[in-house]
Amino acid sequence: MSEVGEGDPDDLTEIRKVAKERVLRAIGDLRQLDVQDLTQARIIGSLLAGQRTVSELVEEIYGYKRGDEGYMGAYSKTRRAVMVLSSHGYVSTRLFGKDKPYRLTRYAVSNLADIRVNGDRPRIMPRIDMVIHSITIFLGVVAFLFALDTISLGSSLPFAVFYAVFFLFLGGSIIRLLESVAKVM
Repeated sequence: MSEVGEGDPDDLTEIRKVAKERVLRAIGDLRQLDVQDLTQARIIGSLLAGQRTVSELVEEIYGYKRGDEGYMGAYSKTRRAVMVLSSHGYVSTRLFGKDKPYRLTRYAVSNLADIRVNGDRPRIMPRIDMVIHSITIFLGVVAFLFALDTISLGSSLPFAVFYAVFFLFLGGSIIRLLESVAKVM
């Protein structure tokens, strides 16, 4: 059996080149998924199979059961990783109940499936939603100024048209906001 460093130098160069490419590809994949460490990647892998509690994740990832030495450290590390994934919109849990199993969100599944349009990464809130919300906020400020009699349109027709447009954008903005929230629930 040969030691590392022994053998044909061309073979070692090729092996190192292939290994480097694999490592860089894996790092790129993790960066694309927006995971910061291996624990988060393992959690995502476990949740692909279905819902899991933090205790189940600890048992599956680290092999520790409740009461084992090292369980609490692994539990804390796993819990922190789940919270980070939750803050990125990747996992969610129900609000009430004794057991709170975590699951992948629709946003996470679409991101993991690498569904892309023109190379863009899936977003929780698309740019068009940001535009709709911005226009709604602007129209809301103008409506507030109308209510304070700071500005006036004069006749009632432009006033009615303005409020019709404002409420149209407000309704669309609320619907789009609810759709964005549903992606991470």
